[in-house]
Order: sequence, then structure tokens, then C-alpha cells
Amino acid sequence: MRRDSRGFTLVEIMLVVLIIGLLAGIVSINIRGIAPKSKEKTVLAQISNFETVVDTFYLDNDRLPKNLGELVSDPGGLPEWKAYLRRLPVDPWGNPYQYKSPGEHNDDFDVFSMGPDGQAGTDDDIGNWAKDEKR
Repeated sequence: MRRDSRGFTLVEIMLVVLIIGLLAGIVSINIRGIAPKSKEKTVLAQISNFETVVDTFYLDNDRLPKNLGELVSDPGGLPEWKAYLRRLPVDPWGNPYQYKSPGEHNDDFDVFSMGPDGQAGTDDDIGNWAKDEKR
């Protein structure tokens, strides 16, 4: 009497688990490499938006904002102030964007993220002076 075996053997199951594990490892490695670059690209896009909003503020009020807060709430005494931003975004590392006017790197103003380390003035800062270098 011969039995009809229709199940998977232990070797076949182990082979499938091994293949799935290898694929998961490859995907995981590729995703980790993408994350830092995507954060830098996000920062550059937000900095570009800040530049546009600061330029609009300048055109409306004949002066640059003293700080980024003036883009969100009326400091008073400005001829054409409007809400230029609903809220100030934070960078992908959870830190507020920095603003200096006049700028250290640009004549008019600098807008920058302190980068992953959260410290201003270090090599990982990403600002409107470094856009072309990071792209």
C-alpha cells in the first residue's frame, strides 16, 4: 500500500524561509541607504520654499523678516503683512530651521537646518548656500 504524500517536506519549508530572509535583508539594506538622502532632499525643498516666502515678505514689506516667526504671526507695524506660512515646519530630524539676516554665507539671508547632529556651525548643516553642492 502506497501513501499519497501531498505536503511539503521540512527541507522545502526551510528553503522558502531562507529565501524570504535573504530578500528581507536585501530590502532592509537598500532602504537604510535611501533614508539619509531623502532627508537631505526634504531639507533642500523646504529651504527653497523658505526662500520664496522670505522673498515675498521682502516684496510686500520692503525689508527682510527679522526671524522666521514673522512669517507666521504679525510683528506689527508692517504695511502689507499677511500670514506667509500657517506654521513653521521642522527639519526631518525634528529641529527648527535657523535664519540669519544678514547671512554669513549669503549677503541677504541664510536659512538652514542644523542637520542630523542638531548643532549649528558643523559640517552637516544644510543651508541655502549649499543647495548646489548637495544635489
